[in-house]
Amino acid sequence: MHHTWQPARVQIRWGFIRLCRGHGLTEESCTFTYLAMNRPHLPSYTVRKPPREALVQSTLEHNICRREYTSSIAYAKVDTVSMLTFPEDVYWLALSREYTDTKLSPLLDVYREYGTLRGLWEGTVDLTKFGFDRRAITEIEKIKAYTRLENYKGIKGHLDDRGIKLLRYSDPSYPSQLRHLSQSEGTPIALYHLGTLTTFDRCVAMVGTRVLSLYGHSVARNLAKLLATRGYTVVSGLARGTDTEAHCGALEAPHGRTIAVTAWIEPIYPSDNDELAKSIAKRGCILSEFLNYSFGGRVARSAFVKRNRITSGLSRCLIVIESDDEGGTVHQVRFAISQGKRVFALVPRSDNSRARRGHELFLKLGAKPFKTPTSIFDYLDHGETDESMEQFTRAREDIRAHFT
Repeated sequence: MHHTWQPARVQIRWGFIRLCRGHGLTEESCTFTYLAMNRPHLPSYTVRKPPREALVQSTLEHNICRREYTSSIAYAKVDTVSMLTFPEDVYWLALSREYTDTKLSPLLDVYREYGTLRGLWEGTVDLTKFGFDRRAITEIEKIKAYTRLENYKGIKGHLDDRGIKLLRYSDPSYPSQLRHLSQSEGTPIALYHLGTLTTFDRCVAMVGTRVLSLYGHSVARNLAKLLATRGYTVVSGLARGTDTEAHCGALEAPHGRTIAVTAWIEPIYPSDNDELAKSIAKRGCILSEFLNYSFGGRVARSAFVKRNRITSGLSRCLIVIESDDEGGTVHQVRFAISQGKRVFALVPRSDNSRARRGHELFLKLGAKPFKTPTSIFDYLDHGETDESMEQFTRAREDIRAHFT
């Protein structure tokens, strides 16, 4: 194994110091070397002895410590190969944690050019060449300043142990439908995937309240089973009520497939659907943008709303069983219509005032009522008529205007 011995008076980047510490080099005995010392344009400083406390006082301009220290002689043994080489998933995992820019085509261009994002983390890639704007470059530098890739290598090991795959934006298996999400919605950099299903065509989403009527329970399960029998993949959210009936109905069909789009992939939520989740993984898959409810410090509640764009984004249309006029189902309907997806709303029984309130709202937003699945399969098999498409387009533009 090749090693480099380097005297103490060297110019280095703070991110590299942290990397060396993560590999067990002590402050008192070691000085660190930066492999790309021939790039003087990078902010740097001279070190006598690595400081005991974190010396970085990041600014949005540099995010790198600029203090200077006088020199003395010390030596560090640095493994120049294993230190900087990580599985490709590690680079994507770390970036997906905090990167908020919704324009992902530059990332894909970097990956296509080099076959890896390693250079982005090491600073060897000219980001402006690939179309990153100043704000995106600043954000990437900020993330690199406080991110320890070693931690994500541990997360990668945990994912492998659990059988969870990372679908990166660059992967052919990444759902193609999600690449077309609008910039305001934001395409996920990566998705956590647990299960056997790796194709995402012919998807139909089914959502609704957690507290269904007996009629709603029956319609949700039977309609999901019929969709799965005809070769469609039923997409829902693994919640109680409508989601549970949708997944169960799909699994009751011979060779039926279903996808659970969840707020996070572990632990399973709600916990009483743990056994159902195992069945889904055997015949379909569980997808999520987040690993767990606190990953990256994100608020759990926002994850429930953010997944809506994925649920409808995967699907050809959205079916609403029952819902009141407020709550998660309303958010989902708005997302679907703004994405240009047809929404079908079940006509509730006359004695269900709660469901009727929601149904009236959905019709105002542009949904199409249904009592039997005939209109749904007509749409899936033949698309929209000119008249209904014109009405739907007007409703979609109204929704988009509301969001902006």
